[in-house]
Amino acid sequence: MSAAFLLDEFVEFLLLDAADLFVLFMLFALDAALFLFVLFMFFAMMKYLLNKCFSLQSYYPCNQK
Repeated sequence: MSAAFLLDEFVEFLLLDAADLFVLFMLFALDAALFLFVLFMFFAMMKYLLNKCFSLQSYYPCNQK
């Protein structure tokens, strides 16, 4: 097999699977965005709970109105 034949096969493989690679990339980007959103919400909730329930000013933790 010559190098030109292998290069041609590789380019044909990339052209045929460009749509699949695009779909996989979009799924990966969506998954990464969802992961970052969940991570942000987790840290926001932890910050809220630490400020509300374990602050030194509150005598009754988690029961402030």
